[in-house]
Amino acid sequence: KEHLKDNPKDKYMTVIESKEEYNNIILPYINNIYKGNTKWIFDILDKKTELKKILLNGSKFIIIKDKNWIDNNKKNFYVLAIPRQDIKTIRDLRAKHIDILSQMRDSCIKIASENGINENELYFFFHYHPSFYHLHLHCCIINHHSLTSKYFRCKMLDTILINLRYKSNYYRDTQIKFEIPEKHIIVKLLSKENC
Repeated sequence: KEHLKDNPKDKYMTVIESKEEYNNIILPYINNIYKGNTKWIFDILDKKTELKKILLNGSKFIIIKDKNWIDNNKKNFYVLAIPRQDIKTIRDLRAKHIDILSQMRDSCIKIASENGINENELYFFFHYHPSFYHLHLHCCIINHHSLTSKYFRCKMLDTILINLRYKSNYYRDTQIKFEIPEKHIIVKLLSKENC
């Protein structure tokens, strides 16, 4: 089940989540919803569903056509790269993941190129918090109509790679600022902690 669906009627707010809040409050929440929240991703990884959307089926990751890539039109180009490793969010990333993240990016670039799109026309990002708690890299054309204006929710791949090269545990240890609907359970959980 998708726990964070973008609804234009929702009022959003920014939140800063500490390492301690993540470990003590948010991670137990994620673990509680994990199985139901990620079932659709594991069904794709196990080739049980959405076989027609799989563009690359590798041993380390797959790349699927996102629902926002309509009619194979170049202006709608949007794919997701999903690692087979158990990585829930960017908080789980370490320097050892740089290689797979780079491979995922390079494979997305190859697929884009096959569709007449240059690398400099692409965005690569992760959502934090994501809708689904199995890491998935978004790759889309820069002017894609579905891109969100919630800028703190998108964590750019290039920045993530720089930070992981700087410090392997960067995302485990850092505070992370993100947008979230003010009535979302994560806001409630973090508010209880701060009372």
